[in-house]
Amino acid sequence: GRHLFHQPRPLILDSSLSIPIKSHVVRPGTIIFTACLAKKKIAQKEQFILLGCDVIEIKTEKNGYLNLDEILKILAKRGISSIMVEGGPKVWSDFLRQGFVDEFMIYLAPKVLGTGVQTFQDGDIASRKINVREVRKFGNDLYWNGFL
Repeated sequence: GRHLFHQPRPLILDSSLSIPIKSHVVRPGTIIFTACLAKKKIAQKEQFILLGCDVIEIKTEKNGYLNLDEILKILAKRGISSIMVEGGPKVWSDFLRQGFVDEFMIYLAPKVLGTGVQTFQDGDIASRKINVREVRKFGNDLYWNGFL
């Protein structure tokens, strides 16, 4: 039989529309959320649209970051009810702080890369208890799945 596999759509949060046009995620179906654009970015926005991306302009919070609540409401109207968040400490902390995280899927590789990268931005978020549902070992890598 033929298996149907749904390829996830990339969703990019880029308030200043600074993603390189040649990035591998710039392709048909990609949704790019950006702040209300200055005139100098209009040509770049049009390039993304010509490459099949959907560029959505939304307002930012007072701190200059994109409004996550507005993003999730727009996605829900488009029938997207589940997203996987990949990002840095700021993005992860914002999703957690605003109560938008249901589940964690964490992959750990036994590699030391310099001093490392801080996982979350705020200590109060980092100290929250995660209930572990599953732990697996893939070679030397670890995967664990949990929820708040």
